[in-house]
Amino acid sequence: MDPRVAEYNTTIRKRYWEVLAQLALNWRTDWSAARLKALSALPGKGSGIIFTYFSGSDWCVPCKELHGEVFDSPTFLHWFHGTKMVPMLVDFPLSAAAQPAATWTQNWELKDHYGVTGYPIVLAIRSSDAKKIAGFGGYVSGTGPDKWIATFSKALGIT
Repeated sequence: MDPRVAEYNTTIRKRYWEVLAQLALNWRTDWSAARLKALSALPGKGSGIIFTYFSGSDWCVPCKELHGEVFDSPTFLHWFHGTKMVPMLVDFPLSAAAQPAATWTQNWELKDHYGVTGYPIVLAIRSSDAKKIAGFGGYVSGTGPDKWIATFSKALGIT
């Protein structure tokens, strides 16, 4: 291969990952801050909605697959940034010591309040009154971002 082509390919790959890193979701872990952010969102598709992801990030295999195959994909990131939703991670790591005590308590309260009984679960919650609008749980490995987005968008009514 021509060294100039190889250098160009390396440059393009590096730039791709730089852009992707800029698009990465800023997952919030504080419920009050997420609600305030969603309440202050400019009007638009998905505004005022908290995209609430209940996960067992260090032990739940379907959670790891959903995150890796969907949430980290360029397709999902592009779609998500086109909405006005605020991403909220409600995580249940194996060890309670893996997160601050206030976060651990908050997450268990949210789990109980919304009746979450398994992982992964993604809920769309209206920030104004904290009511669940839509949601679904589970993930089948290989589903991919396109199908996941279509299913979630249909449930939320923002297709």
